[in-house]
Amino acid sequence: MNALIAWALIQGSNALNIIAGIIVAHLVVPYDFGRFATLSASITIMTAVLNPMINELAQKVAAHRIIERGALRSRTYIAVAACCLISFLSCASIVTTGFEAVTVYLLIPIVLVGQGWVCGILYGLHRMSTAGAVLCASGAVRVGILVSLLYIWDAFGGISLSYLAGFLFTILASFFFLGATTAKGSETAWKTNWKLLFGFFVLALPFSVDQPIVQALFPNSSADYAALMTYARSVMFLASPALTLAYTALLQTDSTGTEQRSSRRFSPLVTTAGLASALALSLWLVHPFLFPLLLGKTYVHVTPHLAMALLGMTLYVISYFLVQRMLLACSWWLCGVLIIPLLIQALLLALQESPTISHLTAISVVTFAVQCCIACGAHYVYHRAKGQS
Repeated sequence: MNALIAWALIQGSNALNIIAGIIVAHLVVPYDFGRFATLSASITIMTAVLNPMINELAQKVAAHRIIERGALRSRTYIAVAACCLISFLSCASIVTTGFEAVTVYLLIPIVLVGQGWVCGILYGLHRMSTAGAVLCASGAVRVGILVSLLYIWDAFGGISLSYLAGFLFTILASFFFLGATTAKGSETAWKTNWKLLFGFFVLALPFSVDQPIVQALFPNSSADYAALMTYARSVMFLASPALTLAYTALLQTDSTGTEQRSSRRFSPLVTTAGLASALALSLWLVHPFLFPLLLGKTYVHVTPHLAMALLGMTLYVISYFLVQRMLLACSWWLCGVLIIPLLIQALLLALQESPTISHLTAISVVTFAVQCCIACGAHYVYHRAKGQS
């Protein structure tokens, strides 16, 4: 029952993120919608860096109920520095004022790291429902502030401040529920699994880095591409609670060292592929009604390319599920191979001169198809080796 509640709350938080994008699409001009999509993609990339650290923090809290201050402080410095660098590299093409630079390059990365730490502690205390509730409330606060500010402030300034306010709300609200404490010189310092951190980072990059590249190289196509991919990425957002719960189960299985589920190891893959395909098909079937309702009539002309975009997202969900399991078991070679789809994506985008939305969508499908093939190959090699050992 608690798992179901946690799933529903996490799903609600994702839904509010989608709602925020819908509101922005209706209230701002295409230029600012492209900037919003770039900032959102940048935050997704930063989250990809933080997630492995958050998981490690949760594991240490679950084991010791206490965290050594020096370990947490050093990881805070690393995480903030990495997030600030990512924000600068991905958002340089959209920041136009000093206020935007301070907010986007510095304040948002700092509070995003703080949100990650408090959520990690709540996860470690097995308070998934509480964390989901706080994130839902944070999303609601962000949407409320977003709507208010877009009517009285410069569009992108209001958008960036709404992100900042939402992350701050999560931090402040979580303090009422935190039971873990920090201690100086305790024995609970942890060693960062750099393989896992780097692996999740390169796995998530193709999902998000395309928008900043399109914004920087082809600003005239940025808004249309953002609208198309905002709708298509709903496949990943809707499937992400199931992926999160599956990953948590994998961590628990690996920590106990049991292999009792080996006879059914392929079943979760079939379930994930079926879920992603069903979501993509449903979104495509209802798009004549749902797409203009969500994103407005301004972007209806991109709907002929939805089938390709949804196919790409389906392949990404499958590859994400496979790779998150492999990263717990395989060595650095998988992380290295996962760079190939990212390089292909960046190269194909860089070679374009005046690409159409069709070309940009095709590049995303090729990227995720390559990533999915790599994930399936790693899955096969790993389990073949396990069967022979």
